[in-house]
Amino acid sequence: MECDGQESADSNGALSMPVIPMNTAAEAIINMINQGQIQVTINGFTVSNGLATTQ
Repeated sequence: MECDGQESADSNGALSMPVIPMNTAAEAIINMINQGQIQVTINGFTVSNGLATTQ
C-alpha cells in the first residue's frame, strides 16, 4: 500500500511482543479465577482471590 511516494505501510515498523511461557503457578491462579474458587495452594503456599474468606 503506497501513500503519495512514501514508504509502504508495512515497512514502517512492526510491533514485536515477546512470548512468555506460562508456568504452573500462573495456570493455577488463572484456573482459580475462571472457576470461581476462593483459594488455591501452590507449592505449599495458599493464594486467595481476595474477594472471599474461608471459615
